[in-house]
Amino acid sequence: MKKFNLFLLVCFFVISGFLFLPKMAKAEEIIISNDTVWDSGDVKIFHDDDSLTIDDSVTLTITNGTILKMGKNTTIAVGGRLVINGTSEKPVIITSIKDDSVGGDSDGVVDQPSPGDWYGIISGPGSGVDINYAIVEYGGKRLDMDAGVITTHPLTDHFYINHSSIINNSGQIFDLISNFKINNSNIYNPGFCSDLGGIDFCGTILINQTPEEIDLTNNYWGHQDGPTVAYPDIKGTIISGPANSQPYVSKPIELFKKGINPVILIPGILGSWKLGDKYELDPILNTYDNLWEALKLAGYEEGKTLFAFPYDWRFSNASNTDDLMRKVQEVKEISGSDRVDIIGHSMGGLLARSYIESIYYKNDVDKLVFLATPHKGAVDAYLAWEGGELSSNPNDFVKKYIFELEANRNHHQSIFDYIREDIPSIRDLLPIYDYLKEHSSGQLRTYPNNYPQNYFLELLNRPENMKKLDDVSILNIIANDRKNDTLNYIKVEDKEFDNAKWENGYPHNYDSVLGDHGLEFGPGDETVPQMSNDGLFFDEEVTMLDTTHGDVVTDAQKYVIEFLTGKMPIMFIKTNSFSKYFIIRIFSPADFLITAPDGKELGRNSLGQNINEIHGAFYYNEDEMEFALIPEPIEGKYRIDLLGTDDGQYRLSLAYIDDQNNNIEKEFKGNISVGQKQDFKIDYVSSTDPLGDLNPQDFDAPIINIASPVSSTPYYRLQKLNIEYTTKDDFPGLATTTLAIDNQSINTTTIDLFNYSVGKHDFTVTASDLAGNISSLTVEFSIITDLKNMILGINGLYKRKLISKEAHNKLLPPLGQLQLKLKAIDVAIDILNKAKGQIGGRLREKLIKEAGRAIARLEKERDEIIDSKLDNFNKQLANLLRQNKIKQKNYDIIKADSDYLKINL
Repeated sequence: MKKFNLFLLVCFFVISGFLFLPKMAKAEEIIISNDTVWDSGDVKIFHDDDSLTIDDSVTLTITNGTILKMGKNTTIAVGGRLVINGTSEKPVIITSIKDDSVGGDSDGVVDQPSPGDWYGIISGPGSGVDINYAIVEYGGKRLDMDAGVITTHPLTDHFYINHSSIINNSGQIFDLISNFKINNSNIYNPGFCSDLGGIDFCGTILINQTPEEIDLTNNYWGHQDGPTVAYPDIKGTIISGPANSQPYVSKPIELFKKGINPVILIPGILGSWKLGDKYELDPILNTYDNLWEALKLAGYEEGKTLFAFPYDWRFSNASNTDDLMRKVQEVKEISGSDRVDIIGHSMGGLLARSYIESIYYKNDVDKLVFLATPHKGAVDAYLAWEGGELSSNPNDFVKKYIFELEANRNHHQSIFDYIREDIPSIRDLLPIYDYLKEHSSGQLRTYPNNYPQNYFLELLNRPENMKKLDDVSILNIIANDRKNDTLNYIKVEDKEFDNAKWENGYPHNYDSVLGDHGLEFGPGDETVPQMSNDGLFFDEEVTMLDTTHGDVVTDAQKYVIEFLTGKMPIMFIKTNSFSKYFIIRIFSPADFLITAPDGKELGRNSLGQNINEIHGAFYYNEDEMEFALIPEPIEGKYRIDLLGTDDGQYRLSLAYIDDQNNNIEKEFKGNISVGQKQDFKIDYVSSTDPLGDLNPQDFDAPIINIASPVSSTPYYRLQKLNIEYTTKDDFPGLATTTLAIDNQSINTTTIDLFNYSVGKHDFTVTASDLAGNISSLTVEFSIITDLKNMILGINGLYKRKLISKEAHNKLLPPLGQLQLKLKAIDVAIDILNKAKGQIGGRLREKLIKEAGRAIARLEKERDEIIDSKLDNFNKQLANLLRQNKIKQKNYDIIKADSDYLKINL
């Protein structure tokens, strides 16, 4: 076979020229003049034109994962001995200063390394080089011309390479000694092509200029059929000169046991919550607990290789990208790793992409897992952004209740105002494809015309930006619950609103009780349509799971761990998985303490201490916002104790949510004062109405006060009696108040006593509170009359046409006559009484007795006249009743007056 004589001759002269070029002026020459060991795993930085020189008879030993980062034209010149002893876990790495994937950013420039970024290793006369478990890459140029990445002097004692990777280099491996070996190693350039001597190839060149065969066995040469040794049979790395390369390895040798990268878990919306002065990973629904525990079982350690990035999900993803960049840098510094892996759930996946596709990216993400990430948006976001409406899946019920609390705390009038002003991240989730249909025609609108535009996702999905993901290994896990219950399209119509609501279209009949509300459902995970995260542009491994948007975090754990570590875990963790919840909220001014049927407490006690004894529960009480979430509530009676923190009105809300989309809410509004205690109970029975009623626990009946009528006070029957009373119940408040006279209900506070007979009557106020307590207070009062009022009463009956004219004419004269006679008698009695006081002289006693006897005769006469006249009156009244000239009711009123006068005149 024809050898590469011409080609290699060219190579020899090129390399020889470099060997005999004069030394350049160095920026810094690091000279090893005493035996030295580098074994701390440090990063050694060599800037442009620096050099590392090992003096004669001196040994430099490099071990323990030490990294040498080399600038342009830098060399390692060995005069004595260089011993590199890495391990499979911690290889020694000699690479470009531009290689940010190891040792971090060493030159302050965001750049990509490339072959020829530095010069190479040169052994001098009498020197010896032993390289074990090392990676040598991106070398092979000096003064921008190809040079030997490894070059031996003809008088070098030996040069041995074993269990190492000589990859991604320009230039050549140039050997001038027979005692040269490379074994059990990888020698190739996967991404570098040269054109030398008219031959176009991708690989490196190993040149042996000695007449003796050198040992090059058990290596991988970049091709399954071994190295290239003859033209035109181009395979892998070219070998020129006598060499034994048999046997060779047909695929890259796994030399280094790659330890797991540190992993960062990024949650989605509502997946972070600020407790105190820091954010925590979903303490509400515990969405990430199972995956977190599974990662720990797989070998990850919290704070060392396992990290979370909880963040303020209300902010835009663009603003959170800077914080993620800082988190990645922090994790690299803590772990000592050059790259990290990221797991992004939902919007967390978009945030990860935002960092990787940014200009600040430092090529430090190795593997990326997307969990139900809406790469092209989620239609649910339209309802939230345009109308302040949330979907009806269980997680969104919780989201709605929390949004209401936050809107109230921040003095917003509605969830819509709160989202528009405080949660720009919702806009980042709007779809960037066609999803709005004209209701009238069913025609899909073309995005972005008449759509709320999502500039964030548009930028993220530009091909030139997505290309930045090419160097990241990606696992895209898609959830599909197989129920076709995910919002895919919305039928909209034009409708005017006072504010900016539904400015791009109102869902047809959205507020109607019946119908589809303009919503069309299809494949997805309850939140993200399948069309949003399937069939993307970047190179990805796709796994689809039959699960929901929230459950995918737990259900995908084995796939995630296998992708990150290469090992499928045996155990499946599912300890914190709940299907139903209570969520308790209070709109101030009060704190609450919940006692479960088993006596365990949750909330804030009277000492101001937070208590959480219920497994899996969450309690939050900060910044004038208080709520609690109880998963898997147990059956029985729950007690809710309130303690007033200020004076004013409060609203207590208790809701039940389950995975069957049931959502039942009970509310109670009341007033409370500072230090006041109020209690409630709820009977939870899962098989029936889960909540029953929210019952206030109160044993104090309402307080009643009656100012009018006054007890034992007489009132004339012709009066209008004004009823005056108060009822009071501090907690839980009045439910009903009823008024009655003589056990007959009344519905007015101005009483016409004309309709009531003379005599004693009872006025009663009865009040009940919302806890079912009842109190009652009765006042006895009297209705009286006199002759004048009786006459006026008969006139009144006549005027009201309640008695006939005949009755009126027959009843009044006897009363008038009686009135005149009584008046005359009363005048006479009055004169005699006055005279008795004026009598004097010897006959005084006699005259006083005579006057007294006269007064007695007059009083007797008065009684007889009353009896006679009223008896006759009563007979006349009875005749009128028999003749149907007067009705029984009116007869009774007049007869009662007559009887009263007979006794009291």
